[in-house]
Amino acid sequence: MVKEITFVAAITSATEMRKPHARRTAKGAEFTFSLDEPWDTLLAQMLSKISAALNPEVIALDDYEITYFIPGSSQTRPFTHERS
Repeated sequence: MVKEITFVAAITSATEMRKPHARRTAKGAEFTFSLDEPWDTLLAQMLSKISAALNPEVIALDDYEITYFIPGSSQTRPFTHERS
């Protein structure tokens, strides 16, 4: 049985981030990642969702601040795409 992780994203543009927190609107996206897929596939899926939501001219993960949290945990953590 292949294990999967479902990612639910709230994608917020730089323009929206300049607004007060209560006035920001994010674009939602969701995808599932199978743990038997290569790491680069996860990164490509993230870029695809960012591209669809924000339509940037050029896209690279280094241009975005990505954080995540695990349900049941109150901590938000920075996401790093570099492999350790």
